[in-house]
This record gives sequence, C-alpha cells and structure tokens, in this order.
Amino acid sequence: MIVPAEAAMELPSRYFSWVDYAVFVGMLFFSALIGIYFAFFAKQKQNTTNEYLMGGRSMGIFPISMSLIASYISGIALLGLPAEMYTFGTQYWMIVLPEIAVSFTMANAYIPVFYELNITSSYEYLCLRFNQSVRILGSAIFIIKMMLYIPLVIYVPALAFNQVTGINLHYVTPAVCLVCIFYTTLGGLKAVVWTDTLQTILMFLGVVLVMILGTAHVGGFKVVFNRSAHSDRLEFFNFDPDPTVRHTIWSVCVGNYFNWLASCSVNQAMVQRCLAMPTIGKAKMQVLCARDKNILTRNWLKACVYYPRPKNFSRPNSAELLVNVPNDESLTALF
Repeated sequence: MIVPAEAAMELPSRYFSWVDYAVFVGMLFFSALIGIYFAFFAKQKQNTTNEYLMGGRSMGIFPISMSLIASYISGIALLGLPAEMYTFGTQYWMIVLPEIAVSFTMANAYIPVFYELNITSSYEYLCLRFNQSVRILGSAIFIIKMMLYIPLVIYVPALAFNQVTGINLHYVTPAVCLVCIFYTTLGGLKAVVWTDTLQTILMFLGVVLVMILGTAHVGGFKVVFNRSAHSDRLEFFNFDPDPTVRHTIWSVCVGNYFNWLASCSVNQAMVQRCLAMPTIGKAKMQVLCARDKNILTRNWLKACVYYPRPKNFSRPNSAELLVNVPNDESLTALF
C-alpha cells in the first residue's frame, strides 16, 4: 500500500529515538568496558597463552553457550530467517531436527577427541593427524572463508542501521569493527565470551518483544495461526523428491544435517569455546545447551513473521518495503 504524503506525516517515525541510540551506544560502551576489565582489573590477568586464548579453561556453561549462539546467529539470520519464512512458508522450521542431531553428534563424536588431545584449535588436530602442510592449508582456507563471510555479517546489520538512522553505513561499520577489535585484543577469549553474552541477551529480549507486540498488533495468536493457514503457509512434512523445490524434508533435514555438522563441529569458533570448559562433561553440556538456545532463538525469529498473502505473491525489493506501509495483516515492517 503506497502511503500518500499527508498520511505519511501521521505515521510513527521509522528512525531511531534517543532511547534507541542510548541502547546502541550503551552496548558498544559496555562491550569495550568488558575488554578493559579483563585486561586490567580482573583477578586473573590475560598474560599467558592459556588465559588469553582459552580463558584459563575455567569458563562456565552459561556464558560459553550464549557466546556460541552469538557466533551462529548473526545479523544475516536476524534479517534473513523472517524474510525466508515470510516468502516461502514454514517448511524451513524443520531445520530444528538436524540441529538437535548435530548437537548430539558433536557432543559424542567430536568434543571428546579435541578435548582429550588438549589442543587450542582444530588445526592442531590436522597437524597431529596428517602434517604441517595440511594444517597450513586448513588454516588458509578458514581465513579466506572468514574474509569473505565477515564483511557480509557486518554489512547487513549496518545496512539495516542505515535505514533506521540515516547514518552512512561506511561510518557505522568501521566504528563497530574498532570496538570489536578493541575488546578482543585487550581481554582475549573471556572478553569475547562475555560481550557475546551481553549481545545475545539483548537479542533475545528484542526478538521476544517484537513477537509479543506483533502478536498483539494483529489480534492474538489465533489470528496469526488462521492467517498463516488461509494463505497456505503452514507446511512441515513435504517429502517431494524433486531437487528443484526450494524446501523439502530432504533438503532441510538431511542436507542441513551435514551442512551444520561441517559448519559447527570443526569450526574454530566452536572448538575454541568448547575447549575453554574445565571438564569434558561440561564441554558436552554446553554444546547441548547452546543448541537448545539456538533453536529457541531461531523459532522466535520465525514466529515474528505473519503470512497474509498468497504463497505465490511477488517478493518486494528493499525500496518497495521502505515506501510501502503494511496494513494490519502484516508484521514485516514492525520487525
């Protein structure tokens, strides 16, 4: 629905208020403060390799599991999952099944091997299992992957921030990067884990708030469910063997099992945090806890989208979303 200029004047502002800016700046400030604390004021200084890279192997289950969630739920997921469900239906929700299977596979097959070898990275295992050349190759591939991935992770939320503030995204991205580099360099793994915990808690609160406000906005859960059903959006067990179908039980469950297993089980972000636990039992437990919280977060993200349109509607582009205001049957703009 295109909004006339007169009507647009009466709509709530889509830009940040001072409260929004306070939350954003406060998060960056406290993230930097955490790095300063662990560098200069914590009882255990970051003056050894074990303390700096592994947190002294004394980290707790809660912060590590929250940190793992922050590592795998990026701005891409926050913006992409609701859009995916909005456009293509609920079949993608079945990804929770392979995620559960992956967590049990990791806890029982991968973590014991890495933990008993007492290594600090998955690439040390490559050296022990094969040779130094394979270790260097694996490390180089990971670096290239992260150099391609991290710019996207930074750009997507920066683009969203630009839309709600009007601030040039090329000013936002360096500022966020500098804060991240600052607390990581000073505080080591402990600073990274606790800033991830802070950010994950804020993310949880934001997603839950959107879900509650959105549900109330459209008239309650029953209305949401009925609209989803009437628009042919509820789909969970599509066993179509056609590989050209976007989401089926085969691609979502079978394909994503191997995709997530490769992404999580030997990823350095996962391995390093698991090895920061004091015992192998706690390392296994935090993998299972992180996966449960990850699944819960993803479900909340997917619950933030309602489906008032037919399944074959044309997907709007970013410019159209900015000039089109949703009616009472859509929550997309609220998210």
